[in-house]
Amino acid sequence: MQDLEVCFPSINQYLDDNLLVRASREGRSEHDAIETLLKGKEIELPKGHMFFDKDGHTRHEVRIRWFDGDARTYYEAFLGPEKARTHIPEDPIGADHLLQYSHDDPPVFIGHYWLDSKPELLAPNVACLDYSVAAKSGGKLVAYRWDGEQALSNEKFVYVERKSSQVPAFA
Repeated sequence: MQDLEVCFPSINQYLDDNLLVRASREGRSEHDAIETLLKGKEIELPKGHMFFDKDGHTRHEVRIRWFDGDARTYYEAFLGPEKARTHIPEDPIGADHLLQYSHDDPPVFIGHYWLDSKPELLAPNVACLDYSVAAKSGGKLVAYRWDGEQALSNEKFVYVERKSSQVPAFA
């Protein structure tokens, strides 16, 4: 995958029209780069493996712990709802799933993972803020009180729970 800054030197703080048009077309490297940037790294499960997402759709790809250099199986690399983990195989996975994000890199706050556990750090400098608040079954609206620190802390997560019986946060 080519670096976006090389292909689009004017990108700086803003996306230009050319990039947006190219990124809207599946099969283009720009589309793949934007998908990864916005939704996280995904990989295809081994043939014959799948799971159902929160809306009951069949999924053959999983979002992964792209920052975890120790993940050696699909099961270890999986990043998503715990209830889906039982469908993730323990088959070995290639090292090409990693994006080389070290613990020395700046902190990053991610979403689009629909986690369903208690908010906690994924790595010393990686925090997910997506804990399924819009799910029909309920979830958490999560924030992190960041004060510029390099090493993040579980104590700085702040969240409120939305039970399934409550009005959905988003329609």
